[in-house]
Amino acid sequence: MSTYPSPSPASLARIQEVFTPELYSQVYDTWYNDLPHSSVVAPEATVKKWFGLSSPAENAALDELCTKRFKSALSLLLPDAFPLPEPLPDSHAEERRQDAHIAAPFFGANSAFPTVASGGSSGGTGGLTDEEARNALGFIILLDQMPRNIFRANQAVIYNHLDRISRAVTYTFLSLKPNRRPDTQASIAVSPIRRIFWYLPLMHSEWLEDHVRYSELMSECRAEIKSKGQKEALDWVDMNSKSEEKHVSLLKEYGRYPHRNEHLGRVSTPAEQFFLDNGGTYY
Repeated sequence: MSTYPSPSPASLARIQEVFTPELYSQVYDTWYNDLPHSSVVAPEATVKKWFGLSSPAENAALDELCTKRFKSALSLLLPDAFPLPEPLPDSHAEERRQDAHIAAPFFGANSAFPTVASGGSSGGTGGLTDEEARNALGFIILLDQMPRNIFRANQAVIYNHLDRISRAVTYTFLSLKPNRRPDTQASIAVSPIRRIFWYLPLMHSEWLEDHVRYSELMSECRAEIKSKGQKEALDWVDMNSKSEEKHVSLLKEYGRYPHRNEHLGRVSTPAEQFFLDNGGTYY
């Protein structure tokens, strides 16, 4: 059996000191700003802000804010301090086998989620509180979204390192008993602007298996929202599904996201280069 590398005792202690409910709450509040907890859709300006579609000045302002507040925390997860198994997994199954090891420092008795073990088991019997669910969402956003605002100049560390951590943590949460899964708690389940961010680590993956799981989760989300008769929320889910279809189309065509090649030192195929030279979608 392979022995996986682990952070040093000093690094683990620092992670447990920094990765707290207070940090996750701050991430959540930064991302959703002044949107009411009951909101199910977001204003166009907020959506543009989230996905880098605002003006250059507004995009830069958000990057600066995220960097100021959260870069120091994420720096504790960079390769020198938080080594991951090498080489990169050559299959989705191999990556999933690494989940428990990678996620372990963030769960268990001395963590912000003491009733969740790194293997996905939960010691709790009741559902999570809204605050616990929001903090868990803040954690996912910290791992998946914040790096895209903070490490634009070093995108390899996002795709090859931090995204692996975010997927490991996401799958740990998803493996909990239904009443313990944060993404299905009342404050999140029928709020697509929250629930979708739960699953974006899977959309960002180059493994098609993750996209199958993403589609399953979003189908569950759509069914729940449809049962509530929330048309505006349903439209938001359908808009996101169209984006997912574009992601999957690229992966089926090229087996990867071509725009990442330059950041990861991958040589583009002639077909990929043609795609990139002709304004291919940036994912």
